[in-house]
Amino acid sequence: MRTSVKLASICVMLVLLLTLSTPAFAAKTNPVLSVTGTTVAPVAAVTATTASAPLMPGDTGTVVVTITNTLKSPGAGNTTTVTESSQNQYYLPQAQTPDMSTTRTTQTTSTDGSSGACELKFVNLLSEGPIQVQNAAYTDVGYLGLGDSAQFQFTIKVDGSAADGKYYLPLKVKTDSDGCYINQVVPVVIDSTQPKMVLNDAPAKLGTSKGNIIIDVVNYRASGITSASVVPSGDEFSFKPRAEYTVGNIGAGEMYTVTFETASKNATYTGSPSFVLKYKNGDNWHQTAPYVVAMEPKTDAAAANNGGDNSTLLILGGVLVVVVLLIGGVYLFMRSQRSKK
Repeated sequence: MRTSVKLASICVMLVLLLTLSTPAFAAKTNPVLSVTGTTVAPVAAVTATTASAPLMPGDTGTVVVTITNTLKSPGAGNTTTVTESSQNQYYLPQAQTPDMSTTRTTQTTSTDGSSGACELKFVNLLSEGPIQVQNAAYTDVGYLGLGDSAQFQFTIKVDGSAADGKYYLPLKVKTDSDGCYINQVVPVVIDSTQPKMVLNDAPAKLGTSKGNIIIDVVNYRASGITSASVVPSGDEFSFKPRAEYTVGNIGAGEMYTVTFETASKNATYTGSPSFVLKYKNGDNWHQTAPYVVAMEPKTDAAAANNGGDNSTLLILGGVLVVVVLLIGGVYLFMRSQRSKK
């Protein structure tokens, strides 16, 4: 009889466990990574405020990628509540049936919700076309918490023969979770457009006296240039400024005017002065092809003609002086004759 009672008690406990155990399920939320910013610039270091700018063929530049864990709060995960009941029975001496019993109930709650953080295992930017990534991937970076961001900087090099256009560098990010990753591209623009020099004014020919050559420097690029200066050259000419005319920074679409006082070193010359624009795109030096300001040549024959012209002027000046003196002498003579009468 007691055995039957025990078996019945065990069955009751199993039924209670099955009926009172109430698992409550909630969606488990994984971290979500997003590229919240990319900056491409032809400089060694890029700050968060630096705007993207095109690179030129041969330039070295920097790509900064900002990765953010956009999850704002961790998921509740799967929560399970288990209720356990046990019954204790007491028997009186010589009794065949239980005289009294007690029931004890316990509950246990567990959850597998995540913290919302993710571990960055691998961040890499890949080369594409004429653009080569110079540094290796970032590995085992660490954890990125809720709402946190991290920046990753890559150095890139553009081939000197690269064609203009927009190129897309693959960006790959892996984490400790197969469901949390990034696989997208970073656009990089290559633009070979150079600033230009445009002749504003210049004399047709130069003598030993100074004449002004005025040049407009126009920046046709979509971004500004820095450290710009115009360098004159020509062995047969002297310039002021002698070495270079420093301009400085020129913004996109802006113009700057420079003036050189120029003279020929000798009475004759056969060449023409030329000018070169030097400037920086980011940290990269560039210069334009020489800009030649055409001058009429002054050869020995031309110089002789100029000398003959000068002699003629001197002779005419001398004749004019003699005529003036003669007229003056006649006037004085006539005046003295009148006074005698």
